[in-house]
Amino acid sequence: MSKENNVAPQHTPEPWRISSSETHSAKWLVVEVKDDSWDGGYREIAQVESYSLNTQSPPLWEDRPNAAEIKANARLIAAAPRLLEACQQQLSALNGKAYDFNKMLAAQRALEAAVASATETEVAA
Repeated sequence: MSKENNVAPQHTPEPWRISSSETHSAKWLVVEVKDDSWDGGYREIAQVESYSLNTQSPPLWEDRPNAAEIKANARLIAAAPRLLEACQQQLSALNGKAYDFNKMLAAQRALEAAVASATETEVAA
């Protein structure tokens, strides 16, 4: 639930993670969430790239010229809940009737952390 607007999110709660999975016939890059009720303890949220292990398939996603872009897409998807929460926090801070420095600073840090998780960059201290 968003702390700022007390509205329960309709999406799967975080944390989301990136995983590469493989079966006897396919390999794929997915975004998944911890869910102990599922076999293996994780449930797939989004399939970013897949590969059939038969001979007519294109190269594995890791071997494609756009592999960095594929991985960046996965990072962006996995960061979506944090990005949404940070945006909501920032909007709440900006919409306040009185300027609250601590609220603005917390919102800025949340945005920086969310963007860093989406882009795999360091957050300044």
